[in-house]
Amino acid sequence: MSSTIIALLKKDQLTGKNYATWKSKLNMILVIADLRFVLMEECPPFLTKYASQSERDVYDRWTKANDKARLHILASMSDILSKKHEIMVTARQIIDSLREMFGQPSIQIKLEANIAHSRRFAPSSSGSEKIQKKKEGKGKGPTILLLRAKGRLR
Repeated sequence: MSSTIIALLKKDQLTGKNYATWKSKLNMILVIADLRFVLMEECPPFLTKYASQSERDVYDRWTKANDKARLHILASMSDILSKKHEIMVTARQIIDSLREMFGQPSIQIKLEANIAHSRRFAPSSSGSEKIQKKKEGKGKGPTILLLRAKGRLR
């Protein structure tokens, strides 16, 4: 692992509460290192003595990438979590275990993002307050007030 990757992994170690942020950063690191595919692809079948060279190449690429991804993941966790997961053989097993422990369903994450977004861009007064002001005669435009003053509008 390069010193830059090690620094990124150590900076924000997974403790549990920071799972979503940690996972996002880990995914970026795995993409940059061309290792993320091991989280989505199954391990190729074990090689037989009759395996072709292309089958050997695919298997070797996957196993080397899995070993690196696994080490990246373990290095980016607290010591307790790392000890718990070091017996797992694949990076995917570790990620699945962590998702069960700390992850939220994606629909929950989307809901929280929508709530945060709507709060950020919410108008200064709610729609019900605007309706109430109109019922009370407040918030009427200058044209309506002028017509009322002249007696043309009740």
